[in-house]
Amino acid sequence: MVVTAYNRPDGLARVLDDLEREGLAGPRVHVYDDASPQRDRALERRMDDLGCRLHRAERNHGKQGWWQWWNAILGDLKSAPVEDELVLVLQDDVRLCRDVTRRALELFRGIDDPLKATLHLHVSAERGGLGSQCWTPVRATEFGDVLRTGWVDMGAFLAHRRLFEALDWRLHPVPGSRWAQHEVLGSGVGEQISRRAYAAGLGMYQARQSLVVHDHSSSQMNAAARNRWPMRTVDFVDGEDEAARLAAARPAVLASVASIPSRTEWLREVVARLRPQVDRLLVYLNGYPAVPAYLDDEQFTVVSSTDRGDRGDAGKFYAAGRHTGVHLLCDDDIAYPEDYVERLLEGVERYQRRAVVGFHAGMLADPFTDYLRSRTITHMSRGVGADRGVHVLGTGTAAYHSSTIRVRRLDFPRPNMADVWFALLGQLQRVPFVQLRREAGWLQELAQVYGATPDGLYSRAKRQDDGRDAPETLAVLSHQSWRVFPTKGEPPRTEEAQPARLIRVPVQGPSRTAALVLPEHDHITLAVQRTGTYYERDVLNAVRELGLRGTYVDVGAHHGNHTTYFALECDADRVVAVEPDPAALVGLRETLAENRISTRVDVRAVAVHPTWRRVRPVPIPWPDRGPGGAATNTGSRRFRADTAGSCAAMTLDAVLGGLTDVALVKVDAGGLSGEILASGRRTLLRDRPAVVAAASGPSERAALRTALEPLGYAEVARFGWSPTWLWSPARVRA
Repeated sequence: MVVTAYNRPDGLARVLDDLEREGLAGPRVHVYDDASPQRDRALERRMDDLGCRLHRAERNHGKQGWWQWWNAILGDLKSAPVEDELVLVLQDDVRLCRDVTRRALELFRGIDDPLKATLHLHVSAERGGLGSQCWTPVRATEFGDVLRTGWVDMGAFLAHRRLFEALDWRLHPVPGSRWAQHEVLGSGVGEQISRRAYAAGLGMYQARQSLVVHDHSSSQMNAAARNRWPMRTVDFVDGEDEAARLAAARPAVLASVASIPSRTEWLREVVARLRPQVDRLLVYLNGYPAVPAYLDDEQFTVVSSTDRGDRGDAGKFYAAGRHTGVHLLCDDDIAYPEDYVERLLEGVERYQRRAVVGFHAGMLADPFTDYLRSRTITHMSRGVGADRGVHVLGTGTAAYHSSTIRVRRLDFPRPNMADVWFALLGQLQRVPFVQLRREAGWLQELAQVYGATPDGLYSRAKRQDDGRDAPETLAVLSHQSWRVFPTKGEPPRTEEAQPARLIRVPVQGPSRTAALVLPEHDHITLAVQRTGTYYERDVLNAVRELGLRGTYVDVGAHHGNHTTYFALECDADRVVAVEPDPAALVGLRETLAENRISTRVDVRAVAVHPTWRRVRPVPIPWPDRGPGGAATNTGSRRFRADTAGSCAAMTLDAVLGGLTDVALVKVDAGGLSGEILASGRRTLLRDRPAVVAAASGPSERAALRTALEPLGYAEVARFGWSPTWLWSPARVRA
């Protein structure tokens, strides 16, 4: 079985869910990942546990090199035992019907054709009807229980070994001229296989009813084509309602709950409320003499303390690290409403999967002495008007995406204090915990609903007098100090402080002393004062060692830290400093004057972007200043497109118009490094400069690769705690 994947860990996880449900996940499943920048370690560990084989390309082949990646796949298939006649090929954006292998094999074996080679499993609105034609002269016609066609669609098909033998186990190169006039064309792999199979007289067929559903995720290879031909599934064998459910491109949702025998009836209600809202539900039974009959459901995974030990509330983390998607943490005594999961998923996505979100929450006092008394609780049933950062989230009403925080069973060494252990993980990994807004009474304990006496851990803790020696207190005190971390999804402040007073900060370089004019109490200023040298000195030294002659370009020059180093410590003939922020420009020009390099630096007060033409500055979000901490981070300034904006914007090629000796391009500009470099394609191809670019997350790094790899650039090294990457062309000028 072959599963091709690229940068859709949620989609790949859903495919694995289906394969595991069908009893197919195991050593015969080979996943071919085309160097996805968005890696999910939890998913990789899960594949390893299942015994699946992961083949990861060293570089991304993309649409134009897909034939090369398929040659690697064919090479592996060739070495498979001859008796393995059939291969099931799937992409990471399909979902499978129930009993898919039996249905597919019955259809394929029922085809009365000794040269039958493929059975396409997907029926789409674009290619689903009689008379359809693609790539060969053959039009779709009825042939027993299937349709005879003239094409192979690479999304989901069953193939006989004779197909690959007819290809001689290798695809011909697909010339780059294929996309010269029509960029919307696909990789050419399906077309080549179809034409060569047709020429060999092989039979290609399609199921009359679709055995798979193509989900609604965007195409990673050919987005323009997907927009024109969305591959909408028709006539799904398990019905339209199931097709609609499977097509929803949301992450797989696992709800986990731990329970004790005294709450067996409440557990029944909890799982009944959650079941329609989630994909899978894990129930950890602590001390149950037997598994309740209502848990006999293929959607449920039941784990018993008889086999795994009594883990208390930590039992809900039994699947931690082995699930890819959203993990809901639930309790066996909460009345989850019908839109509960929907609201949590909205919260996860609102913060771009970079925060743990929930409803029952707590803040720890400072100073902290007692977990029972030195904290403030906002109960789940209370109304909260706006999202807010917190220290602790109750693990009965919380959720996180598997890429947000790394969680293992071993992280919960003592039972019945899961909230504290989980909050500690957030502090250690610097992951924001966010309490989500809601109206009063929307979420309640079942005891509130039925007028019973609550007996949960929260209620028991309220009845205790002293918690100074409690294990929760000791766990909290093991980490100091506790912080509320800023979140990516929070709206920026609508107002920001007036520009800080500029101060002169001396710096020592490799060969001479210089001075930077920087805003007082700013993040970069404090770092420079603390070290006595330039900010990001490691990457600057790496640039110096390249020994490049010519023009150095500093996009996002800020107050001139990198510009000054380039002018004084490198072999730059001149420096072009690009900075659109008016406040930063004042400091930049003063820095240049302070070091007497104004005549060697060309300041260009514009923003750089491939499509924007006017921009406006966005207020700078920055957490409240702690003791000795930075008051601002002016280097994080971002801009937005605005036709009435105060600053002009243009492409990098336009900014550098007239230059013919660019030796280095450094870009650090609000997470747009990939887009900015893509707008300088002409300069990069002509002068082949080295590139230094900031990219702080998987999507930004993927944008860098998309911009630079097709131009023959290779990633050389990473620098700094805020990731900055050095890229080298095939030929670096000396």
